[in-house]
Amino acid sequence: MGSPSMKAFTCIGCGSPEGGGKGRLSSCGRALGTGSRDLFLALARISSQRPLQSPCAILSLIVVIGLPGRIQAQVVCATDTIANDSTYATTQGGPLYGDAVGQVFYTPNDTLISSVTVWRPGTYISGVGAHLFIFGTDHNGRPNTNDLILDGPTVTVVGPAESGHLIVMSFVFDPPIALPHSGRQYAIMFQAANCFLGEPWRLMIDENNHYPYGVFWDSNRSTGPGCPIYDPLGYYYADLCFSITFCTSAATPTLKRSWGRLKLLYR
Repeated sequence: MGSPSMKAFTCIGCGSPEGGGKGRLSSCGRALGTGSRDLFLALARISSQRPLQSPCAILSLIVVIGLPGRIQAQVVCATDTIANDSTYATTQGGPLYGDAVGQVFYTPNDTLISSVTVWRPGTYISGVGAHLFIFGTDHNGRPNTNDLILDGPTVTVVGPAESGHLIVMSFVFDPPIALPHSGRQYAIMFQAANCFLGEPWRLMIDENNHYPYGVFWDSNRSTGPGCPIYDPLGYYYADLCFSITFCTSAATPTLKRSWGRLKLLYR
């Protein structure tokens, strides 16, 4: 049997001195559903042998939905971030006629990308999505558009979350996206969704070259079928304002335990 689905559950008062007795235990069983009440009662028997671990203390961590099968713990991801902060922005720029804009970055140790974030001017309202690409680079640090690592997703953010703030565009990956190698340069490139040929949006750009491990790039115009990205041109005095978050090698490994094994751990 495959792993049952799991979700967080908060149980207030159950199993506590204030909750008291069988009535509260039954109400928790109903809250969890018929299929989970046996699980709750089993946890109650387990916790009775360890007074400091109430059933709800355990159930606040995991609730198994459906018949007991194998239980899989979520991966806890330690993170590291490389960035050229939006506070360095001095101007803004975006694609036009199907080209793409982006940034070359360097990752010394990490390869698992959990998110990519860029910023737009808060007053530039747009319903056109931004499509993210990740490419490898050649020996000169130029985006190699023939070395495609990631194609998508597309993120659409119309306006800022709060008036007067920048528009945040975050591409979140769960599970993380794996780069082929650490210790190399890669390129993130952003193109208007669906080959939109006008100016779809603008991204915040730093003209003072605060990020030392890459520069801002703008590809050639692309109005043909599929809008292929090609012939990028580098701006060696400028950087995109961006943030890339990695899952580091310190991520907690996934744990798989059968329900029987879980019971043994609490005996």
